[in-house]
Amino acid sequence: MKSPAPVQSPSARTGLPPRRALCINPVPAQQWVALYSAYAAGERDIVALAVVTDTEEVASPCGGCRQVMIELAPSSAVILLNVAGHEQRTTPQALLPHGFGAQQLSEGTQG
Repeated sequence: MKSPAPVQSPSARTGLPPRRALCINPVPAQQWVALYSAYAAGERDIVALAVVTDTEEVASPCGGCRQVMIELAPSSAVILLNVAGHEQRTTPQALLPHGFGAQQLSEGTQG
């Protein structure tokens, strides 16, 4: 399945991933790469993410990508699209209710 994942941001660069709460390390998907590139470029206010697939119905991002969205782009819109023109709009919180994010990380470092 082809799935480009553009991040709406003025610039994108490669770099090391930021500190994250995700405990497993599956192979990074397109959404991970797009968000890490934007984050490495200094972007902190990601407005929207697009997940575009060549499927009959729009496809939702995997669990790992949902976790990354919760951590790096919690206020963004997530736009699910397919090549047939179908569109569904959602949010990281709707995709991953009760997600573990920056707030929980900061609470864990207070002492």
